[in-house]
Amino acid sequence: MREFVTAIILLMAFGSLLANANESEKVYAKCMDTHDVTEDDLEIMRNTEIGFNYPRKVQCFMSCLANHTKFFDEKGKINYNVSIASLQTSLAEAPEEAHKATVAITRCKDEIGSDPCETAAKIYYCLKMAST
Repeated sequence: MREFVTAIILLMAFGSLLANANESEKVYAKCMDTHDVTEDDLEIMRNTEIGFNYPRKVQCFMSCLANHTKFFDEKGKINYNVSIASLQTSLAEAPEEAHKATVAITRCKDEIGSDPCETAAKIYYCLKMAST
């Protein structure tokens, strides 16, 4: 099940980005630099006990990834159609996992915070909980 969580989060972050791994790495690094986030800071994302109350810089890192990959729309909410299409393509060989991911995204698509950073954290946490 943890692999499923990882797949959801990676798809959330990179699923609809250009199909270029080098560009994905650049976006990841850019978001880390922009928000002064380290790999150690990202370890906290694995902690479910804190809910969506991740440190602000981690929340904004999540928002940065979601915005660069078109996972969020211009209003800062899940770009549902893009996300589902990306999942269907990325998980075409694993229809059961695609279904689980679609259910999770459908469940979490209306999560909203006080700003785009908090919204990203709430969505990430919702997806994480929906897939456990």
